[in-house]
Amino acid sequence: MFNGLKKIFYSTGDFSNKPILEKLRLASVFFVLFIVFLAPLVSKNRPLFSGGIFIAAALLSALFLIISYFRKIDNIPTASIFLTAFVLFSLISSVFSPEKELSLVQTSYFASWLIFFYCGFILRENKRIILLTSLFSAACVLVYSLWQYFVIFPAIKEHMLADGALGALTQTALAGRLFSTFQYPNSFAAYLIMISGPVLTVMSVKKFFSPIKFLALTVWFFISFSIYLTSSRLGITLWALSFLSSCAYLLIKDRKKLILTVVFALTGFLSAYSVNKFNKEMPAREAVERISTLSTDSDSKLLTLKGAFEMTLDNPLTGTGPGTFKRNYSRYRPEKQTDLPASAHNIILDISSTAGIPASVFFAVAVFAILLESFSYPLVFFSLSSLFLHSLADWDFSNIGISLVFFFLAGAHSKRFKIPLGKTFASLLMAFCLLFSFFSARSGIAGKYYERASFHLRFGSPESASFYARKASEINPSRSDYPFLEGLSERDPDSAANAFKMAAERAPQWYEPYYHLARISLAKGDLFSAKHYFRKAIILFPTSAEIKFYVDSLDAMWD
Repeated sequence: MFNGLKKIFYSTGDFSNKPILEKLRLASVFFVLFIVFLAPLVSKNRPLFSGGIFIAAALLSALFLIISYFRKIDNIPTASIFLTAFVLFSLISSVFSPEKELSLVQTSYFASWLIFFYCGFILRENKRIILLTSLFSAACVLVYSLWQYFVIFPAIKEHMLADGALGALTQTALAGRLFSTFQYPNSFAAYLIMISGPVLTVMSVKKFFSPIKFLALTVWFFISFSIYLTSSRLGITLWALSFLSSCAYLLIKDRKKLILTVVFALTGFLSAYSVNKFNKEMPAREAVERISTLSTDSDSKLLTLKGAFEMTLDNPLTGTGPGTFKRNYSRYRPEKQTDLPASAHNIILDISSTAGIPASVFFAVAVFAILLESFSYPLVFFSLSSLFLHSLADWDFSNIGISLVFFFLAGAHSKRFKIPLGKTFASLLMAFCLLFSFFSARSGIAGKYYERASFHLRFGSPESASFYARKASEINPSRSDYPFLEGLSERDPDSAANAFKMAAERAPQWYEPYYHLARISLAKGDLFSAKHYFRKAIILFPTSAEIKFYVDSLDAMWD
């Protein structure tokens, strides 16, 4: 397991005597691996806001890695061609987007997928180090999640139960599930599904026992235990399929691994029992039943897929602009749907509706090439393909920890594809790193102020919220989120109206600024302006019963 590590850090003698380029190469390898190690632990930071700082750091670390390996770059992986086309089409879509800054930030996030895929390809000869990095990263995530589950959740429940109005939420919003840094149980389940492949690979090495294998066995136990605790129906199903496929592979390839397979099976059975033991709110029987029964939000997801499909047909070539799904989805939301999702819950539809059909086609072909090339490493192939299937029913790739680790592992398990444009391609990626790190960093810095403003607004300090929202808007004057939040924070109607007007100018396809402008006009007794803004809002959100009620009421009063 440590041979690859020795190869990088000890094969060329004393570090102090190395040439500058070699020092840069070693430092860049370390920093890229550190980013991969850290990514799952910062997943709560959204890429369009404070997570932009991490994306910028990831792009800069990749830049130094590509520079240090530039002379050695001759070949590029097949999937990188299609991923590059996907990023370029997303960039074209951003040019036509009403919110160019927001779309460029989302495109920067897409570019990080391509660049970390290529970083994994550069370091593909050191697969054992990559697997070891994944293993320790998973161990840290699981330790954090268990601490959260057994320490943080009980404390929050106790606090909420003390408040009669909040006590009922403990059985829903704060049910006993593992979230870790992923915010949602489905996202956490998706990460565990993906990391199962590297963990099983570490466990299946020839040497039967070693400290690393013992750590992998421990991590695998908690992965299987946690998959059930998340109570994600799709996550449980895909994990089970991936697990059974891995066991079958081990049995067929080498019957001496039968003992290891039996250990896997016993661990899975024990994890199923542990659900009933540790999670009284979600007993094992109920967790298993969730596999074969529809969840309460299944109808909503089907309606979202329908709305996203219509959104794609209306904007087939360039979409509405990367990162603008929620802004535009209100125009296409089906009549029966009651919520307003932030994503299509399907990675292909999410991309096609916002970046256009060409971008989604190139992305789909790239993923197909990734899975095809990783087939030589079956355990990794099972986990990557399971995660991609999961992303067709959820929004896993919007999570930093899932996307960066997925594409890095995929790149590390890609084959060579000889093409004489290796250095030209590397030069293009270096330009991407410089360009997109700027947009990500600016969005991330402003996003920190935005999230601080949201915190103050949520906990009853509107003055502080307004101050931080203005700071965010000063740093990034093109984003509509910041003046909109400032408008929500203002207690003076005129100041709030000015902020909402600014948000409407920056995001003309977004109904919410017009809705709040209409409410302010209504409160001031200006029925003419109220009717004007409500009519603008109903055009952008035609299935909103509330806005329709206001429009009809004002029409009746006007008549």
